[in-house]
Amino acid sequence: MAADKGYDTKDFVAGVRDLGFTPHVAQNNKGRRSAIDGRTTRHAGHVVSLRIRKRVEEPFGWIKTVGAGRKVRYIGQERNRAWFKVEAAVYNLIRICSLDAAAIAQSVPDRALIGSRAKTPARASPRNGRSDRPRLTRLPKPRFSASC
Repeated sequence: MAADKGYDTKDFVAGVRDLGFTPHVAQNNKGRRSAIDGRTTRHAGHVVSLRIRKRVEEPFGWIKTVGAGRKVRYIGQERNRAWFKVEAAVYNLIRICSLDAAAIAQSVPDRALIGSRAKTPARASPRNGRSDRPRLTRLPKPRFSASC
């Protein structure tokens, strides 16, 4: 059971354990002792759970800040639900584009500069018109048709 650090109380943690679950609650160590003890924090699964929780909460934080979703925009649940779905779809499109760009950059290493560094001398003299930097050319066009 994953929860925010606001749920780091003795009653909540004891209730979750009574139900037979392991509480993966973020520890609240500011000014008091945490209810989460070594039984939970000693396992590697606790750290993994907190890392995955961050990944799950990332879209909601994006919608609140970038998508201006701090307040509801419309009257009625149906319209607000539709607006939220559109914002989530926009986040997914942005995420897909960034993942695709990272995958392309990873699959084509050292192709950011498609110029022959070996042909260009490291310290060319300014008289011959060449600079210190290698000549840059354009990367090949992406394989997908949608522009990101």
